[in-house]
Amino acid sequence: MYPLSLWPDPSFSFSSASVITSARFLVITESLSSAVKRHLRT
Repeated sequence: MYPLSLWPDPSFSFSSASVITSARFLVITESLSSAVKRHLRT
């Protein structure tokens, strides 16, 4: 873990947080779509 003083600026942490959030959203959407396909196939 780095001290907060080493962070370039608040916008950097905001962009990394948005990237993490979008990646998590993509994973959730992918798992939901696969579950729906599995449910419709049976």
